[in-house]
Amino acid sequence: MRNKKFNLFTNCKLVKGYSRAIICDLQRNDIYPIPLSLYTILKLQGTTTIDQLIESYGQENAGIIEEYFDFLVRNDLIFFHDKPELFPPLNDFWDEPFEITNCIID
Repeated sequence: MRNKKFNLFTNCKLVKGYSRAIICDLQRNDIYPIPLSLYTILKLQGTTTIDQLIESYGQENAGIIEEYFDFLVRNDLIFFHDKPELFPPLNDFWDEPFEITNCIID
């Protein structure tokens, strides 16, 4: 698995906050808080492997990267593959027919 590319399942959405991020599993209705460093790694999905990440971040961070991926696999949030062209990112665009979709009136 270390030499294959990885992707989040499409039902899992990344959300970045100020001090940490979350993975929202929309299918299972679960939320997983993650550090911003894992968020940064997951934004590289489909383009890199675990071995390439360890090479890029240094051998001293190999344990942390492996822990991150153990967590992701254990919670069934990612899958590994050899052909990234088969898994293009999905477009999340939603076209509303209204000029205003939400507001707060105080």
